[in-house]
Formats: sequence, C-alpha cells, structure tokens
Amino acid sequence: FAAGAWWSARRGDGLGPRALATGIVAAAAGAAIVGLAHTLSPEPTHITAAVRGGNLIATYLHRLDLALTMLREHPGSIIPALGAPALLVAALRPAPPLARGFASAPGSRDVVAVLAAAGVVAFLANDSGASAAGLAFGLGLALALWVSLRAMTGEPA
Repeated sequence: FAAGAWWSARRGDGLGPRALATGIVAAAAGAAIVGLAHTLSPEPTHITAAVRGGNLIATYLHRLDLALTMLREHPGSIIPALGAPALLVAALRPAPPLARGFASAPGSRDVVAVLAAAGVVAFLANDSGASAAGLAFGLGLALALWVSLRAMTGEPA
C-alpha cells in the first residue's frame, strides 16, 4: 500500500483519491502475488489454509479478532493502533507548528501521511495488529516531530 501511495504522491498527484487508489491497487497486486506464491508452495502455510479453505472473510475476521485481543491483553499496543490514524489526520490537516515543519521540508508531509496510512492498513491486514502498525507509526511520528522541532529552531530541514 505504502509504495503505491508514495509513488502517486511524489508523481505530483498529491495525497488525494488517486494516491489512495494507487495504494490499494499496489496492495492488491502484492497480495495476489504473495497468495499465488503460497498457493503454489508444496508446503502448507497460513495463507494456503485460508485460500484453500474458501472462507477468506471468516479468516480475516478471526485475524482481526486476534489483533483486538492483543489490544485488550497488552494495553500499550493501543498507542500505535490509535496513533497511526491520529497521525494520518495530523498530516492531512496539520496544526500550524506542524504545517511550518512540513513547509520547511518538502515531501515530509507526504512521507508522514503515507507511513501513517500504511500503519492503519497494517493493523487491519495483519493478525499481529498493533505490532504491524508500530514501525510505520513510529517512523512517521519521528519525522513529524523532527520537522516541527527543526522549524521551531529556524534551521532548515
């Protein structure tokens, strides 16, 4: 997802519907390739069990339930689970200090938004939930903080 959205945003399409659609197409193509590779594998995998079982919706809901169980059993995991969507909103509608930071570092807003969106997708698409979202959220948050702090000091990013 992130690769497709980033490619579209950096091509000049911005972070609008085209970037979202490109991200979805990239994710679907990647999933199809991985699914095909797992289906052709002589050894059974968790993906082949879902595909051969024929009930992808039930498998997805079971994995989403695992991710939600992680949130209940490990409260700290709520930080990336809720942080990624909050960071996405902050990147798309930045407050003045963050907007100044993004303005001082061209492309940084796109990077933060794509990383945050990738974190949301990772949470929803992986049974590891917040663990999958954590890296994207952490990297995006670090960049947002860095450009904001650099802009406050007046130094160019």
